[in-house]
Amino acid sequence: MPLEPVLRGHLIKLFQAYAEHTEVAFSTVSQRFTGDVRFYDKLVSGKSRFSVYIYDRAVAKFAHHWPATLRWPDGIEKIPLSKVPERPRKKREPQKRSRGKRAPQKPAA
Repeated sequence: MPLEPVLRGHLIKLFQAYAEHTEVAFSTVSQRFTGDVRFYDKLVSGKSRFSVYIYDRAVAKFAHHWPATLRWPDGIEKIPLSKVPERPRKKREPQKRSRGKRAPQKPAA
């Protein structure tokens, strides 16, 4: 069985339990735990791929910030945040806009 659907299901369970318990919007939870405000929406729609690092880092952040009054979902291993070091993010260069040549315009008659 492929791992991606299993890991996707784990992340969805964590998002749903945390958001419901804390009454925080999915977009806010996404930003807090993945750095991407749309991560949850893309995850649920299946339009997003994610690396094992992203999975590990998100689960570790959930585990670190998990409310004491909320039971951790069965079948999902907690990962200590200290075991998944943060990778430095590459700074994105602003995209240069290409200035294509426009077709010559006909003079107004």
